[in-house]
Amino acid sequence: MTLMPLKKSQIILRMLDLFLSKGSLSKEEILSSVDISEVSFKRYVGEIRDYLRLYRPTYAIHYLRSLLLYVLDRGDNSASVTLGE
Repeated sequence: MTLMPLKKSQIILRMLDLFLSKGSLSKEEILSSVDISEVSFKRYVGEIRDYLRLYRPTYAIHYLRSLLLYVLDRGDNSASVTLGE
């Protein structure tokens, strides 16, 4: 499978779109579809966190190590991802 050649801004917007629509994001989901390194992936998650901190202060991204998953917490007392319940 050929990976899509995308610009940094396009990748970050795609990641944000996935967070907002699904409530979660896995590293493998992105690395399998675009040509970036793991370090770049983590840096992009950091940039999304910074953006949310400024423009959506109730939102936060947490990493669930046990599931290898980044999860969007919308801060409205509703879980974005249901974990085994």
